[in-house]
Amino acid sequence: DILNSKKKKLLSIFSECKSEISFKKREKIGKVLERWEEEKKIKIFKGILFIDDIHLLNNESYSFLGKIIENRLSPNFFFATNCIKEKINGLSQESPHGLPIDLLDRFLILSTYPSSKIEIEQI
Repeated sequence: DILNSKKKKLLSIFSECKSEISFKKREKIGKVLERWEEEKKIKIFKGILFIDDIHLLNNESYSFLGKIIENRLSPNFFFATNCIKEKINGLSQESPHGLPIDLLDRFLILSTYPSSKIEIEQI
Protein backbone atom coordinates (compact mmCIF):
# COMPACT_ATOMS: atom_id res chain seq x y z
CA ASP A 1 0.00 0.00 0.00
CA ILE A 2 2.65 2.47 1.03
CA LEU A 3 4.84 1.90 -2.01
CA ASN A 4 1.93 2.28 -4.42
CA SER A 5 0.53 5.35 -2.74
CA LYS A 6 3.84 7.15 -2.37
CA LYS A 7 5.35 6.27 -5.77
CA LYS A 8 8.76 6.57 -4.16
CA LYS A 9 11.72 4.34 -3.49
CA LEU A 10 11.63 1.18 -1.40
CA LEU A 11 13.03 3.03 1.62
CA SER A 12 9.85 5.10 1.85
CA ILE A 13 8.21 2.27 3.80
CA PHE A 14 10.53 3.09 6.70
CA SER A 15 9.79 6.81 6.81
CA GLU A 16 7.43 8.43 9.31
CA CYS A 17 5.16 9.98 6.67
CA LYS A 18 2.78 7.26 5.44
CA SER A 19 -0.49 7.26 3.53
CA GLU A 20 -2.85 4.67 2.14
CA ILE A 21 -3.99 3.82 -1.35
CA SER A 22 -7.04 5.81 -2.41
CA PHE A 23 -10.44 4.12 -2.63
CA LYS A 24 -10.48 4.74 -6.39
CA LYS A 25 -7.15 2.95 -6.87
CA ARG A 26 -8.23 0.04 -4.66
CA GLU A 27 -11.43 -0.31 -6.67
CA LYS A 28 -9.45 -0.37 -9.92
CA ILE A 29 -7.10 -3.04 -8.56
CA GLY A 30 -10.10 -5.09 -7.38
CA LYS A 31 -11.62 -5.03 -10.87
CA VAL A 32 -8.34 -6.15 -12.44
CA LEU A 33 -8.06 -9.03 -9.96
CA GLU A 34 -11.66 -10.10 -10.61
CA ARG A 35 -11.05 -10.05 -14.38
CA TRP A 36 -7.87 -12.11 -14.01
CA GLU A 37 -9.73 -14.60 -11.84
CA GLU A 38 -12.49 -14.93 -14.47
CA GLU A 39 -9.82 -15.44 -17.15
CA LYS A 40 -8.24 -18.15 -14.95
CA LYS A 41 -4.95 -16.22 -14.79
CA ILE A 42 -5.02 -16.23 -11.00
CA LYS A 43 -6.78 -18.08 -8.18
CA ILE A 44 -7.71 -15.98 -5.16
CA PHE A 45 -7.72 -17.78 -1.83
CA LYS A 46 -9.58 -16.08 0.98
CA GLY A 47 -7.80 -15.92 4.30
CA ILE A 48 -8.98 -16.12 7.87
CA LEU A 49 -8.84 -13.23 10.33
CA PHE A 50 -9.28 -13.94 14.04
CA ILE A 51 -9.94 -11.00 16.37
CA ASP A 52 -9.97 -11.80 20.08
CA ASP A 53 -11.72 -9.47 22.54
CA ILE A 54 -13.63 -7.77 19.74
CA HIS A 55 -15.66 -5.84 22.33
CA LEU A 56 -12.55 -3.68 22.93
CA LEU A 57 -12.67 -2.15 19.43
CA ASN A 58 -14.16 1.31 18.97
CA ASN A 59 -17.10 2.45 16.85
CA GLU A 60 -14.88 3.46 13.90
CA SER A 61 -13.36 -0.02 13.84
CA TYR A 62 -16.84 -1.58 13.82
CA SER A 63 -17.82 0.66 10.93
CA PHE A 64 -14.70 -0.40 9.01
CA LEU A 65 -15.39 -4.09 9.71
CA GLY A 66 -18.96 -3.65 8.46
CA LYS A 67 -17.65 -2.39 5.12
CA ILE A 68 -15.01 -5.11 4.82
CA ILE A 69 -17.43 -7.95 5.58
CA GLU A 70 -19.51 -7.01 2.52
CA ASN A 71 -16.53 -7.24 0.15
CA ARG A 72 -16.36 -10.41 -1.95
CA LEU A 73 -12.61 -10.67 -1.41
CA SER A 74 -12.76 -10.23 2.35
CA PRO A 75 -11.35 -12.95 4.60
CA ASN A 76 -13.48 -15.19 6.76
CA PHE A 77 -13.74 -13.62 10.18
CA PHE A 78 -13.74 -15.23 13.60
CA PHE A 79 -14.46 -12.92 16.50
CA ALA A 80 -14.20 -13.80 20.17
CA THR A 81 -15.44 -12.06 23.29
CA ASN A 82 -16.26 -13.04 26.84
CA CYS A 83 -18.83 -10.26 27.32
CA ILE A 84 -22.54 -10.95 27.55
CA LYS A 85 -23.93 -7.43 27.88
CA GLU A 86 -21.51 -4.52 27.74
CA LYS A 87 -21.32 -0.86 26.75
CA ILE A 88 -20.07 -0.33 23.21
CA ASN A 89 -16.53 0.99 23.52
CA GLY A 90 -16.60 4.80 23.17
CA LEU A 91 -20.41 5.04 23.35
CA SER A 92 -22.91 5.08 26.20
CA GLN A 93 -25.10 2.50 24.45
CA GLU A 94 -25.23 -0.98 25.98
CA SER A 95 -25.48 -3.96 23.65
CA PRO A 96 -25.16 -7.76 23.65
CA HIS A 97 -21.46 -8.69 23.61
CA GLY A 98 -20.56 -4.98 23.54
CA LEU A 99 -21.03 -4.84 19.75
CA PRO A 100 -23.24 -2.58 17.62
CA ILE A 101 -26.52 -4.31 16.76
CA ASP A 102 -26.17 -3.69 13.00
CA LEU A 103 -22.83 -5.52 13.03
CA LEU A 104 -24.04 -8.21 15.44
CA ASP A 105 -26.95 -9.02 13.09
CA ARG A 106 -24.46 -10.28 10.49
CA PHE A 107 -22.84 -12.82 12.81
CA LEU A 108 -23.44 -16.46 13.51
CA ILE A 109 -22.95 -16.72 17.26
CA LEU A 110 -21.52 -19.93 18.66
CA SER A 111 -21.61 -20.08 22.43
CA THR A 112 -18.96 -22.10 24.20
CA TYR A 113 -19.09 -23.60 27.66
CA PRO A 114 -16.42 -25.04 29.94
CA SER A 115 -15.75 -28.71 29.26
CA SER A 116 -16.91 -31.23 31.83
CA LYS A 117 -14.43 -33.52 33.59
CA ILE A 118 -15.56 -36.44 31.41
CA GLU A 119 -15.12 -34.41 28.21
CA ILE A 120 -11.63 -33.36 29.29
CA GLU A 121 -10.72 -37.02 29.95
CA GLN A 122 -12.03 -37.97 26.48
CA ILE A 123 -9.92 -35.26 24.86
